Amino acid sequence: NKVDFTAFSNFGASVGTLSTLDLTAPVITIDSSTTAETSITVYLRLDEVGTAWCRAVRQGFATPSALEILETGFRASYTSSSVAVVITSYNADGEPLQLGTDYDVYCYAEDDLCQGCRSPTGSSAAQVLSTKTQVR
Repeated sequence: NKVDFTAFSNFGASVGTLSTLDLTAPVITIDSSTTAETSITVYLRLDEVGTAWCRAVRQGFATPSALEILETGFRASYTSSSVAVVITSYNADGEPLQLGTDYDVYCYAEDDLCQGCRSPTGSSAAQVLSTKTQVR
């Protein structure tokens, strides 16, 4: 069944432009980190519009899951340039960071949802592990 170009063009015009869902998680690039007496600031970029969360754990402790990173609430929305995620406590209960303690910082990112999308695409466990940044 051949379809001529005119029929093809008319069909395309009647359907219009369609967008497919983005099923890939944002890639996180850690640019740098800084520390102060009561905080750790992580500067990062994503390869697409999204939101990044970061969490500090004591050095040598287990890598946190995505939910454990999300529960602390330390996040920043990314659109086009490096953003800062400021971490002010060790856990979701608000236990303050301790001076002189070595921490590993892990980050997680999700796509910002498109209009009408039902679930975001987030970082895998391997992607979270790849963001490990040691700070003191």
